[in-house]
Amino acid sequence: MSGLEGIDTLETHFEDQHQDLTYADAARDRMLDLMGFGQVEFWDDLPNKTKTAEHHPIRGYLLANGIESNGRVLGLVYPGNPDLPATTVTTDVGGDSGPAGGHRAGDGDPVFVTEQLLDHSLNAALVRNGIAYAELYATMPLDLIRHMRGLIAQARSEKLGMWRSEDLTTSSRTALHDLAQLSTLTMFPKLYRRLVKYFKDPRHTDLAAFDTWIRDDPIHRDDTLLLPTGEFGNLHDLYDVNTDGITLRHQPEDVTFAPDPPVQ
Repeated sequence: MSGLEGIDTLETHFEDQHQDLTYADAARDRMLDLMGFGQVEFWDDLPNKTKTAEHHPIRGYLLANGIESNGRVLGLVYPGNPDLPATTVTTDVGGDSGPAGGHRAGDGDPVFVTEQLLDHSLNAALVRNGIAYAELYATMPLDLIRHMRGLIAQARSEKLGMWRSEDLTTSSRTALHDLAQLSTLTMFPKLYRRLVKYFKDPRHTDLAAFDTWIRDDPIHRDDTLLLPTGEFGNLHDLYDVNTDGITLRHQPEDVTFAPDPPVQ
């Protein structure tokens, strides 16, 4: 789900393709509901374009620490009006951040995001509901990364939402041959997007060349990441692929991605 830091939901539309719409649409609809839009109607011929919303516009706010490589703001999303203390940021070596003497945060003010504040975000809510993967980047503070991992571990253990029917896992191998198969599967969206681009090449009718194809482009395909072992790796270290299919070596939330390089 573009713009929501720390998470990714199943694709409702990506290069004219989609993942399992049961959970892709569920994430979209739950986000709209949590924001307070009420009954939302979509166009019949454009199912991801809003025709009407019961309550519109709705107040909300975003806590963001930057703009990602494609120029989109990436942050934590909240309904309502912010009522948060601004943060005093000290620039001395070893200096701490803290509340700014009762000053309430306004547009552009720094805010210190605690685990409790993360819990109140839509981002965390979608993870708790079992309808979002954690896609964690090194731009997120380590304590928040660990907290998000705990939230997704809880949802997985309770088999909430899509976790009861995830297709590509660390314990099962999935054979893939074409785009049509991908539209029915629940899998990590970043890996799904790579597979869509791979199978759009008519020369690819199985996974025999997938690993080579990934490694051929370390910028746009083979993302740099930190493995659970503490070693640096790449996206190709997340999965194992052979003639029988593809499986995961690690849970997606257990790796930390390096920020994408700017688009040239």
